Amino acid sequence: MWSRLARCSPLCSTRRTVTLAPDLASIAPSKRPRGARASTRPGVPLAAALVSLVAVVLSGCANRQPSPTSGSVTVDMSAVAGWAWIDKGHILISRAVNEGDPATRYRLSEVDIATGAFQTIELPQIQDCIRTDYLLPTRATDGRIVAVRRCIPRAVSGDWPTWIVDVTLEPALSVELTPDLSPGKVLNVSSVSWDSSAERGVVAFGSLICQTIAGVSKAGLSPLDITVGDGATFNVGDRLAGGLRLDCSDTGQADHPSLGVGDIVAFDASAAAMGLSGEARLSVPGEVYTASFDGGMARALVRVRQPISGLAIAPSGACMAIGGILDGPGEGTFLIRMDGSSPRRVLMDAVNPRWQPDGSGLGGIRIPPSGVPELVIASVGCD
Repeated sequence: MWSRLARCSPLCSTRRTVTLAPDLASIAPSKRPRGARASTRPGVPLAAALVSLVAVVLSGCANRQPSPTSGSVTVDMSAVAGWAWIDKGHILISRAVNEGDPATRYRLSEVDIATGAFQTIELPQIQDCIRTDYLLPTRATDGRIVAVRRCIPRAVSGDWPTWIVDVTLEPALSVELTPDLSPGKVLNVSSVSWDSSAERGVVAFGSLICQTIAGVSKAGLSPLDITVGDGATFNVGDRLAGGLRLDCSDTGQADHPSLGVGDIVAFDASAAAMGLSGEARLSVPGEVYTASFDGGMARALVRVRQPISGLAIAPSGACMAIGGILDGPGEGTFLIRMDGSSPRRVLMDAVNPRWQPDGSGLGGIRIPPSGVPELVIASVGCD
């Protein structure tokens, strides 16, 4: 559970709210000008029809610590499958075309934060697929947008072909950066971080109970030879290498990988999950680690309760943002230095933190008591 967002005084903060229609495909791009706002569908309840983007700019509050306020919210990401910054004024979101329909496809849409206007990005559909989903958009280290492209095949098969793709917004194009990552199986990718200069990245896949991370490149998935733990240890590459129990009880879990400057990978993991199965693996403590992409012993930075909501290394590589519950400081979105020092809470209840392209601020998603998801933006940095 998350407390409501703490704010600085009105003297140093501004707030604006804009709204979006939930079915971002309700108006074809060819029939509306760029930037036009779509109206909500008739018969859709107001609470379901509006998504608020709230920008809380904490300018002048860098040295103030947020104070908690009462209340708690529950995050429902059933209709949203990731978001990323395009620039400081625009974000890219992946949303279900028809919320609540399990067969609906997911498309990317560009959102103008200042006006609430959006434009659906009509990326190519694969011919032999019932639907082609574009999920988990993220900014690569050079600012390019990458995403997960998934095919639900027309013919009954045991796999859902899945690729990491480079996305161009104008014109709307996708270029494969990897081969199909799931031949003969269904690979549930939950997060991606990509280094364009090295043409490689890291992904998290599996489930909350059996989650791990792996390297990914034009050669496909590859195990990361990273050892986690103190005393009881496990290797995050074992899950991909095979030979483990289906219930994952003979290994730990790892999630939310983020690439930093050089070959640094940050992620959260729990060796305490070893020996456990089912939902018991979700209630054990974990830690945020850094390690070399090329392998070795991971370095523990800060203790957390599992699962956290997200992790992101700043563009400068000097610090990282963690959304979750830390031992000591409590819950919220925190900044910590890359050596694990100086934890600082910057948002009380925002999840899935993302850095603005220049590293001058953070965005996160929160759901207040009204139940309407909000994008919260805080002007903070590593210093």
